[in-house]
Amino acid sequence: MAKDKDTATSACCRSQAVPSNERRKGPRVQLDTPCFATLHIEGMESYNVMLTDIGLMGAQFILPPQIDPMEIPDNARMFLYGFPEALGDLRDRELKGTIAWRGLRNCGIAFDEAMDFAIDEFACFNVKL
Repeated sequence: MAKDKDTATSACCRSQAVPSNERRKGPRVQLDTPCFATLHIEGMESYNVMLTDIGLMGAQFILPPQIDPMEIPDNARMFLYGFPEALGDLRDRELKGTIAWRGLRNCGIAFDEAMDFAIDEFACFNVKL
């Protein structure tokens, strides 16, 4: 199993576009404490969202009550930024992508490019692997 994790990690750490059918196969980290970031949706506004999990190729977040996930257009361009210091190197990044899916209060963003650091680095972000 560890070999599979290492293979998946090295495959998704390259800084290149990843086919949409491969995005959910990458390793993901469930955040065990609330982590807030800012989500800007092109053509709409910016919102404070609560991240629930993050991976090298995407993230899941809970939207604030003032926006209905169904109001977000298909293929909407999104930018996640303003990460807390607890998320280390992410605090200085702007992650760009498109909406991947919608739920009742939460959504997923598929990043344009996989993040370029090993998933093991999430261990220092006070999260559960």
